[in-house]
Amino acid sequence: SASEAAAAHDPPAADALASTALDVQALAFEERVRQSMAPAAASLDAPLPPLLPVPSAVPVEAEMAEEEEEEVMVLVAGVPMAFSDITEAEQDRMSSEEYERYAELYAEAVG
Repeated sequence: SASEAAAAHDPPAADALASTALDVQALAFEERVRQSMAPAAASLDAPLPPLLPVPSAVPVEAEMAEEEEEEVMVLVAGVPMAFSDITEAEQDRMSSEEYERYAELYAEAVG
C-alpha cells in the first residue's frame, strides 16, 4: 500500500532503526569490555606484594642528580635544549656556531 511505501522511505524511521542497531552494538561492546576487565578488577582486591628493599649503595637523590648532570645541553636559536631532544627541525633553527657545537657532540656520541 501507499502508506507502507511511505513508511519504508521515511528517513526518521530509518534513522531510528540505525540508532537502535548502534545502541545494540554499543551495549555488546560494553559487555565485552566489562568481561575482559573483570580479572583485572578482581586483582585490585588482592593484597599487594611486599615492597622490595631499595639498594642503599647509591642514595636515590645522588643517582638522580648524577643523571641530570649527564644530560648535555646545546643551544638552538639561543635557547638551551637537551642534546637528546634535538631533531632535524631544531638543527634547521641552529646558527652555524650552534650547529658546529652540536656536530662535535654528535661525533663524540657516535664515535
